[in-house]
Amino acid sequence: MPAHDIIAECIERARANPRRVVFPEGEDERIVAAARTLLDRAIARPIVLGKAEVIAAAAARAGVRCEGIDCRDPEGGERLGEYARLYAERRDQPNPKLAQRAVRRPLLHAGMMVTSGDADAMIAGAAHATGRVIEAGLLTVGLVPGIRTPSSFFLMLVPRRNGAERAFVFADCAVNVEPGAQGLADIAIASAGGWPGAGCTSQLKTRCGCAASTWRRRRISILGRSASGPPFARSKETAFPRRSSGA
Repeated sequence: MPAHDIIAECIERARANPRRVVFPEGEDERIVAAARTLLDRAIARPIVLGKAEVIAAAAARAGVRCEGIDCRDPEGGERLGEYARLYAERRDQPNPKLAQRAVRRPLLHAGMMVTSGDADAMIAGAAHATGRVIEAGLLTVGLVPGIRTPSSFFLMLVPRRNGAERAFVFADCAVNVEPGAQGLADIAIASAGGWPGAGCTSQLKTRCGCAASTWRRRRISILGRSASGPPFARSKETAFPRRSSGA
């Protein structure tokens, strides 16, 4: 399927049922510009976190308007107490003040919005390293039951000789440095569920995960990172969708 067809299909599916997407990095002009596009094109219902004046300044730098965008301050709001209570329950945190302080952080606040059902997805990584985003997701949203390894995937569109394109899912090229057998299985299963419209089989994804391991070692070498170093590369594309009750 050509690249423009895949993107167009995703957009049409999103427009059919626009979801609430929370962006915790409202200080970044790229985030505000993206939220404006999503709202104007009726693709999603964006929620941008940050101080009102900070978001306004980012919008001015981006040359876009804030009108109509749901902007919220993560340090306030009537739901803050509920987020703190839920966070304390999930983390077995007996100190309510520490829980309150935690959920005022934009990444954790956004994650608790997803967990509580106030948002359908969280998108971050423009202003935070992947490791921070994943950590926030694990602390708030958690993993889908049966999956023990957080992962990501890239959609690669490879041209054929006849000019057509073939879609491949490469996983995991950004998060796990040296996944074992269980990790590769988790990555394949999560990738298969994360891109149902790509027309790829689970077998293909597993093979992509194994092949990506060799490529990843080369990337680590280029970046000057050893295999024994931190397990997070600095990819900027990580999202945590809310788990459905039937998952």
